[in-house]
Amino acid sequence: MTLDRAIGHDGKLPWPSLKADFHFFKGMTVGKKLVMGSRTYNSLPQPYLKNRQIFSVSRNRVHDYVSDYPDANCKVHHISYRDEVPDNFPIKGDDVWLCGGAEMYKRFLPLCSDLYLTIVLDPYEGDVFMPEFDHIFSE
Repeated sequence: MTLDRAIGHDGKLPWPSLKADFHFFKGMTVGKKLVMGSRTYNSLPQPYLKNRQIFSVSRNRVHDYVSDYPDANCKVHHISYRDEVPDNFPIKGDDVWLCGGAEMYKRFLPLCSDLYLTIVLDPYEGDVFMPEFDHIFSE
């Protein structure tokens, strides 16, 4: 995020690609479950994120289904919620990573045990911002 908490702009990251950040993210999340909002999921490059399970969450009422990408060793679970967290929603465990966007962070950061942040020091315009989290985590 930027110093003013920007995490998105026009459906993608506000800043240019940060190779070290992507390398860290890959190293930490390979073989894990990634939970993200449907807009974040739709912004991913294809063939998505190899060797991970992705849980794409939508507020829209959709039938839960799974997309399988065997070439990438990736399964995408499309799930929906409005008020109640669905039974098939992975919200706890060392193998679960909350990966955005702002609405997902707002709703589920209080359930997280740790927060990993990359702070981008250069200013970039944003239209999506990280919610307040200082009251949840200490440094």
